[in-house]
Amino acid sequence: MKFDLSKRWCWYFNELSKIPRPSRHEAAAAAWVKAFAESHKLEWWQDEWGNTIIYKEASPGREHEDSVMLQGHLDMVPACAPGVVHDWEKDPLSLKVEGDYLMADGTTLGADDGVAIAYMLAILEDDTLSHPPLECVFTVMEEIGLEGALHLKPENIRSRRVISLDGGSETSTMCCAAGGIKGAIHVPVNRASYSGTCMKVSFSGCLGGHSGIEIDQEHANPILLLARFLRELQEQKVPFRLVNWNGGAADNSIPQFSELQLETAETEKLETSFAKFKEEVFTEYGPTDPGMKLELHPCKPAVTPLSEESGARLIALMNLVPNGVTQRNLTLDIPATSDNVGTMELKESEAIILFRIRSLYESGLDDELRKIRIASELNQASVEVLIRYPGWNYHPESALRDALNPLIQKHYGKDLVIEGTHGGNETGIWSGLHPDSDIISIGSVEEKIHTPEERLDLKAFDRMYHLLTELLEVL
Repeated sequence: MKFDLSKRWCWYFNELSKIPRPSRHEAAAAAWVKAFAESHKLEWWQDEWGNTIIYKEASPGREHEDSVMLQGHLDMVPACAPGVVHDWEKDPLSLKVEGDYLMADGTTLGADDGVAIAYMLAILEDDTLSHPPLECVFTVMEEIGLEGALHLKPENIRSRRVISLDGGSETSTMCCAAGGIKGAIHVPVNRASYSGTCMKVSFSGCLGGHSGIEIDQEHANPILLLARFLRELQEQKVPFRLVNWNGGAADNSIPQFSELQLETAETEKLETSFAKFKEEVFTEYGPTDPGMKLELHPCKPAVTPLSEESGARLIALMNLVPNGVTQRNLTLDIPATSDNVGTMELKESEAIILFRIRSLYESGLDDELRKIRIASELNQASVEVLIRYPGWNYHPESALRDALNPLIQKHYGKDLVIEGTHGGNETGIWSGLHPDSDIISIGSVEEKIHTPEERLDLKAFDRMYHLLTELLEVL
């Protein structure tokens, strides 16, 4: 299918893709949105962080209606395929079409949440549409813990009818969302000389994915599996010292890769242990991560190895820290509580591990954080809470859902599906700012988000735009 730039939502998505916009680097995208408002003579507001709101008056005859807020986030998760070099602060995305899907060449696509940005700008531009007063909210830093939206105050948001464009699908809407904690574990380490052969262990090709959507798919976590390998070496009395260790792209992404360096005085024992570990991993995770690659090669050490004591503490911690789904909500049939160990970075004097906890319950967030603190304290590490954000609780009555359902029946021949999500999104912020808000969360069909294989269904992209404009007409 053609990516038709004569369709204004496609044109705006293409233009947005030319602007680098990883989290905390959305200034150019926010300036672009502000310039759009000014060129179209629309009222706008922007804060120091880059959160931007554009207002449009109602179409003729609908001035008396309550306003509706449309909402999406400007930032995207920056992730590259192995071997791909991309400067996320300078380089535009390289878009390509494969069949009916739009993708980026070697990187994430940013359909999460570029689709929302494109929809809002196309709607704001089109004076032929029928709609109530509109309040279009463009937030920043969503992907790193909803940081941008957390800076907004109740007086910044006028609307009590909210259509989030960062969740759900063509025929479903979210009815609740998990709260979350983004945190960092800091592990102080010392280094000491060691005489041995340096070997590199590379673990790549894992499927990864969004930790709020795919955490229950049992994909391999290569960071934690390498931690297991190191512990097995200890148990098998293979002498070694850890030199370097890194992996993952973001706290909220299930890691796709990890690699480490270690020095050993007995390479044959190491190779034997590695072969056994590799066989175990492929037996356990081959069905879920068929593209995995585990390799062991000699290398030159990057730095002086860790002391035996420092390495032991780090390895013990990484074998204790919780990961994956720890509780399910059987009513909604979704994960209720989970942990994701997203990144590992071993620096000169400390290791930093980023994690994301998600839960439908505040008590669930507290309990998982408690587990991580205990594991850390036992190994002389500390835990830093970087961001904590609220969830969005289910409300049984919704005029927005009631308006959307007949449109789903009309176009798809079935009822609107009402779902909960384990993913955290800004609906929890809007609900917290104004608890009386009526909220739905809908979106297009995006697959493998937060990975270089991310793709956007172009046919659904078109259908969802028309559904959204029809919904605004009938409200």
